[in-house]
Amino acid sequence: GDYWITASLGGMARFRSGRWERMFGPAGGAFVPKSMLADARGRLFVHWNERTLSMLDGRAQTVLPIPFGGYQPDDVVLHSAAPHTLFVAGRFGLARLWDGRFQTLYAPQAPQLSDVKGMVRTPTGEMWFAGPAGIVRMTADQLEGAFADPSQPLSMQLFGAADGLRSRPHSHSRNAIVQGGDGRLWIATQTGTLWLDPANTSHSRTPPRVAVSALSADRVYRDPSSIKLPAGTSNIQIDFAVLAFSNPRSARVRYRIEGQDPDWIEAGTRRQAFYTNLSPGTYRFQVMAANGDGVWNVEGATVAFEVLPTFFQSRWFLALCILLALVPLWLLYRLRVAQVARRIAHDFNLRLDERVNERTRIARELHDTLLQSFQGLMLRFQSARDLLPGQPAKAVEALDGALDRADQAIAEGRDAIQNLRSSTVVSNELAQAITTLAEELENGNGEKGSVMFKMSVEGSPRDLHPIVRDDIHRIAREALRNAFHHAQADRIEAEVTYGARELRVRIRDDGKGIDPQHLSEGRVRHWGLAGMRERAVQIGAQLNLWSEVGAGTEVELRVPGAVAYTAPGGRAGVFRMSRKEGSPS
Repeated sequence: GDYWITASLGGMARFRSGRWERMFGPAGGAFVPKSMLADARGRLFVHWNERTLSMLDGRAQTVLPIPFGGYQPDDVVLHSAAPHTLFVAGRFGLARLWDGRFQTLYAPQAPQLSDVKGMVRTPTGEMWFAGPAGIVRMTADQLEGAFADPSQPLSMQLFGAADGLRSRPHSHSRNAIVQGGDGRLWIATQTGTLWLDPANTSHSRTPPRVAVSALSADRVYRDPSSIKLPAGTSNIQIDFAVLAFSNPRSARVRYRIEGQDPDWIEAGTRRQAFYTNLSPGTYRFQVMAANGDGVWNVEGATVAFEVLPTFFQSRWFLALCILLALVPLWLLYRLRVAQVARRIAHDFNLRLDERVNERTRIARELHDTLLQSFQGLMLRFQSARDLLPGQPAKAVEALDGALDRADQAIAEGRDAIQNLRSSTVVSNELAQAITTLAEELENGNGEKGSVMFKMSVEGSPRDLHPIVRDDIHRIAREALRNAFHHAQADRIEAEVTYGARELRVRIRDDGKGIDPQHLSEGRVRHWGLAGMRERAVQIGAQLNLWSEVGAGTEVELRVPGAVAYTAPGGRAGVFRMSRKEGSPS
């Protein structure tokens, strides 16, 4: 027995027991009531100016969000169809409140139910909708099927101008269709009020036939079923027809290309389908139609067509591109294999050269140590033998000296073996090592008499790379041995110069000199000069020899500073143990 009134400016009020009560929303408030409906159970449903719907049951208010989806909120139409069912219609489509939750048919799925302005549910269970598309009738089964699977074609009967609907239902009403007590439906339109009797409307169960009449590309193909289109075809037009003679404009059509279109395309009143930028391949076009009563011809009509590829779209061209891409890869692979093979051959040759050079080095070490010592020892034994018949005492003294020299030769041989793996010179002072070597050679000079030896040093002594130092020491030892034992010199000078750019070692004597032929070519079965030159080449040094018969000999060794000197911290400047082939390791 209460009155409920909503007004945009006054909010919501209730009239009870002779006086007014303000219920919700002050005047000018944020929440403005837009529409209101009372259902058969006495509940009030109120749509506010937002996305919400309030359900008032006298005891509590329940707020329900309206499923507008991606659409802007607008005015909605409310309709209570059964004790437990509420319909909400708007531009977004049609929603049904069922068991406390909404089920929605959005406008793209059901365009005929978009922006509905009134709804009626008849005693037989049919739903009638008045909207811009016309008057729509759906049976209870059709409606249930639509909400159960919105992706399926919508079955309905549409009444329009051909059925006597002279203008659209009124667009400003929220109740544009009602049912009178005699069962007739009354529709408020833009130009007047119309009625129809639901009991006397015919309903056809026969779906319309549909056929593909033509396919147009490079030319027109009539009544096609299977077509091969020329290479390069990208734009086509497909014409189809719906055989619904009673009311052709009420027929609905939808089409698609299998695999190309994700969903069915609603054609409306159009009877052509257009496709552009089709890639080469095989396609199957499908079209189906429904009569004004919403009965669909699901089988519809189909046409298969194939767009042939151009050469640049063909598999041969793709295979050629893949082949052209693989050829450089194959060439790179072959190049890499060749590089690996060359590297393996180079490493093998390098190891072979290392073995040969190591043998040469061992021979040079033996020549510079053991063979030289044994040669001096043989001279001492020969001298003792010559003294033995006439001067036994001197012979014994010579033999004792020879035995001492033999001990020294054994020690030198042991050191030579050890030197194959480590540095021979413990001290890093090159001048001191050369002076010590000269003293040893002078003491072993025997009957040849004393030789005056002078050592001079220029520049500040610097640390030398151990391997380079050993080779310099051996070159100097060979030069001094020749000067003390073979040159018959009275004076021998040695000079070590520590320069910024190079290390220079010079040894001079005033002896008998060397034959120019022996100086350039060497003597048979004598390897002293050859060994000196080999060692100089290995350390990247320059060896110069000057000699003249009767005027003495001068040996000069120039070693680059970057090779000879070690950097601060004990490392070589640019000499990183990267020896030439045949160098000791």
